Order: sequence, then C-alpha cells, then structure tokens
Amino acid sequence: MKIAIVGGGIIGISTALFLKQNSNHDVTIVTEKTTPNTTADGAAGIWGPYLLDETPVPDQRRWAKETHDLIEKYWTSAEGGLMGISLVSSTRLNMEQIPPMWHDIVYGFRKMDQSEVKAIGRVNGEHNASGKRRVMGRLGVRVSMFKFKIQASEVQKSKKKGNKRLIRPQDTLFAGGGKPPKASVIFFHLFPFFLREFKQRGGKVILGVKVSDLTKVGQNYDLVINCTGVWAGEVAKDAKVAPVRGQVMRVRAPWIYRVILDDRDDGNYIITNQDSVVLGGTHQYGDWNTRPCEKDSQFITSGCQTMFPSLLAGAEKIKDWVGLRPGRSSVRLEREALTASNGRKVEVIHNYGHGGSGITIFWGCAKDTFKLVQEVEMEQGHDRMRFITSRL
Repeated sequence: MKIAIVGGGIIGISTALFLKQNSNHDVTIVTEKTTPNTTADGAAGIWGPYLLDETPVPDQRRWAKETHDLIEKYWTSAEGGLMGISLVSSTRLNMEQIPPMWHDIVYGFRKMDQSEVKAIGRVNGEHNASGKRRVMGRLGVRVSMFKFKIQASEVQKSKKKGNKRLIRPQDTLFAGGGKPPKASVIFFHLFPFFLREFKQRGGKVILGVKVSDLTKVGQNYDLVINCTGVWAGEVAKDAKVAPVRGQVMRVRAPWIYRVILDDRDDGNYIITNQDSVVLGGTHQYGDWNTRPCEKDSQFITSGCQTMFPSLLAGAEKIKDWVGLRPGRSSVRLEREALTASNGRKVEVIHNYGHGGSGITIFWGCAKDTFKLVQEVEMEQGHDRMRFITSRL
C-alpha cells in the first residue's frame, strides 16, 4: 500500500519506521517540519508516563513497556552511546497513584523515607511523605562510569573539547545490596537515527507542507496516518485536543547528574541532559503562547532553587524554551473512514493526543498502529478480490 504519515514529530517518525521495519509498504512522511524543530526535540527527554489523563491504564502500561524495552535494547547496542541514551538516579514526589502502574516496568523502585522527602524543599507547602523513588543503575553489568553524550551531530565536537560528564560509582544510588537495578530513566536523541534508518529502508520525507485536510492527502495514497500532535484539533476537527503549554529553562550545571520531579500541578523539576540541565516547568492547558514568559521563568527559578539551594548555585542560564504538548482527554488511536469532496473514500488511522508522554509511549503506539494498518490492508485486499471476481 501507499501510505502517507502526516506529522514529523516523534510519533510520526517512529510510526513510519515501525512500518518500514515490518512491511514493504511505500511510506512517505508529509510534514511542515521535523527534527530539530519539534516539541520532542526541545523537551527534557525523560521516560515516564505524564498527562495521559483518561487513557485506559492497560494501554498506557503496554505502550510504555514496549517503548522502554526498545530504548533499553538500543542502549545495549553498539550505537547506544551515539544515540545519547543515558541512565540517571531519579526521585519523584507527590504522586497520585501509589504505586504507579509502571512501577514494575522500571527497576529499583523503592519508597522514600521521611528524612529523604524533607531534605527536598518546596515553595508552597511540603512534599507528601509517602512519595516514591525510582533508583536506576545497570543490571548484570559492572557499574563504573556512565558517559553522557549529546546528539550524534555534535559528538565529534564534544570529543575535541573533552566535554565528558560522568557519574561516579559512589553517586549511583541503589535500592539495596547485591546487583544494581536495571535501566529505567533514559534520555535520548534518537531522531537522527530513526530518520536515517527510515530513509535507508526506502522511506520518503516531504518537508514544508502544512496539512489541514486529510482527505486531500488521501487522494494520492491508499491510507493516511494522522500523527499531527497538537494540530490534530484542526486537522481532525477534534474539539478534545488542546495545547498544554510547557515552559522550561536550560542551564549549564555539569555537576548535576540526577533527576527530581514534583508531580503536583504547581511542582517543579530538575532533569539532567547530555549537554545541559532542564529546569521546569509549566503545563498550562489551552495556552497557545510559544514565547517564554518572565513570570514562568521566575516560577521555575524560585521553585528549583528551593528544592536544592546549593545544587543550582553557580548555574549559567542558557535559554528559556516553550513547547506545546498535544493534550487530550485520552490518546486517540483508531481508524476512521472519511469522504473527500469528490466522494472518494479516504481511510485514516489517527495516532495523536499523547500529552506529555510522546517519548514514553511512542513505540507501543506505533506497534498498535501497525496492527490497524494490517486490518486496512486485509480489507482493501478483499475489496480488490471482490472487484476482480465481479468482472469475471
């Protein structure tokens, strides 16, 4: 089949790659822009279900595990370092569900004691003392030093400068004695690798096209897959889609090697990346403003400094950044039959509404999308057979 995937973010690219890895379909990505100008490119890049709202928990769990397994496989591959995949110790506070549905997907999950919780500051009120911590390391592999690498295009530059960020063995936290736990928080810059493999397998990319009507795209394809993210409200005429504005601040602080996330609505977070540290953040529903706001910058600065005052002392601000998460009451992953203005039937599969979890569930969603593609292929094959039979 000739398949058009509309949207060049993490969902569109991963869906396109999954199709090429598992079929011989003619796949083309049609998009206004792609990496490095997508929401996922600017985000902190941490695995962890977030803002999935009413999405069925079994779906969340399945998609998250499929994606976690993929990233872990890449991490152990020869190119894992070049992909920028890293592991860090992570603390999550004030979670609504204890334990979360993903507690047995990650490794080294343990409860924090009150002294650990109280050691982390908060601007408003106190942290819930029943918070949970996920603690990461490497299972079955000796833990010495982990190197954080930035995205592939900058690796050589980084080597020339000797820019290496290491986690010392004594800084790696474990839940107890014996073997250290397995990977569970992962950062990555996979876009270049995904796009490269997609093209090597014969995939095509059409850039600079902003799609507003899926039926027009469908005039030239057997199937259209809608991965338009926050723009799906316009493209799919879906009133349930709304932006969830996220503003973050990037700083230079190479001594920070950990992740701290406060899950309350007014919570902050500190997330180490390969070449910077991300301080956050906001999740403002229905806000389309993509310009940094000084009020939000002050909220981020004061909140993160209160968490660990000494940790950010001397940090150098790089920039503020704003992205629009594709908010929806639940992920939409389903088929729809549309009719073009000329009466032609257009088969569409929707894959959007991933909230703040695009990089956490992308591969699981791609796999389920592929199953729907197989359904369409089977039905269209039957239709062609019936047509041929009727002409005999």
